[in-house]
Amino acid sequence: MKLPKRHVFVCLAKYCKENKSEAIYDRLRALVRERGLKEITVTGCGSVGLCDVGPALIVYPEGVWYVGIKEQDLGEIVEQHLIKGQPVNRLRLRPDHPEEERRRAFYNKLIPREDFTGDEAVKLAEQDGFSADWVELQINTGFLEAPEGERNLRVSNKGKARYGG
Repeated sequence: MKLPKRHVFVCLAKYCKENKSEAIYDRLRALVRERGLKEITVTGCGSVGLCDVGPALIVYPEGVWYVGIKEQDLGEIVEQHLIKGQPVNRLRLRPDHPEEERRRAFYNKLIPREDFTGDEAVKLAEQDGFSADWVELQINTGFLEAPEGERNLRVSNKGKARYGG
């Protein structure tokens, strides 16, 4: 068996699907096929843990993570990254990206706290330009959690792993 030159994983989990990741997966496979890129493998996968910024796809062996992907971005990803080997920087998830820094600032206010109310989380989120719906998404995707039997929230291990460092 010959290993692929690049392997692209497209998240097909619930929240990415809600943002049309299945269409992205289908279109990316079609583009790779149309270009005759037999050395590129495209695979659908379960959650990659970036539910709040999906759809997400990851290109290996480079380990480049793309987020917020739209179908119209795929041609550029195929041409620039998969063919020429140059990642598309405007679509990459990087720790120094302004949106990632904004999310980290929000979480850094919460991580030191043992627990907090949902209203407190919304108030802090709104100070950082996020909505109450965004806080709800953080809960639904496991970045914030309500321990069983408790009314208050806390930052989950998933949230701490992504934003605590």
